[in-house]
Amino acid sequence: MNKYKHIYITLALVAFVSFGFVYYYMTLLNPGPEGHKKTAVIPPAQQTVTNNTKVYLLEQHEICKKYNLQCGTEVLLTGTARVDLNNLTKQELLAKYPQDAGWEISWMQEKIIIQHSLPGLCKEHSKRWHLRSDEKGEMVAVYLGPAQIKRAGGIVQKTNIRIKDLPTKLREKIETGKLEFLSWEELIGTLDSLDEYIRN
Repeated sequence: MNKYKHIYITLALVAFVSFGFVYYYMTLLNPGPEGHKKTAVIPPAQQTVTNNTKVYLLEQHEICKKYNLQCGTEVLLTGTARVDLNNLTKQELLAKYPQDAGWEISWMQEKIIIQHSLPGLCKEHSKRWHLRSDEKGEMVAVYLGPAQIKRAGGIVQKTNIRIKDLPTKLREKIETGKLEFLSWEELIGTLDSLDEYIRN
């Protein structure tokens, strides 16, 4: 009997270890009330503006943003306006800058971007014009903004110059938005040249 003693002891140890693994595995599958408490998702800490938070203002115009004109610049908020934001929670900041008034807040770890959307074009792109055919595609018209926004800036001036009366190269330039101007005087000079060409 003694010669089988070590075999019995080994079998007992294997049975004990196996029971331990089975019990541990079943506990993972069916955690009790305490197990649920340990695995419960803890809500993240409430975001708050601190002295170390850098706050930037970004003014973005809708047409510029839609056509990706890359004209918006972030400006670091300083002074009293910045100090007044300290200790505000994310919800309080959203209430101060509501979305329905055109505000959008991007909250990062130590940086906040407060973006304000405004209608139309920015000051820079409001000082550009381009030629394109009118809505009917018949007459040459002057449109506000760079050529890439096409007719989105609206008509500034209609002309009496018919698209079909122009030579092919000029028609193509107008239709593809190749005639863009940074100077109103240059624009008027071009229109005078087109008008004179048609009359001759």
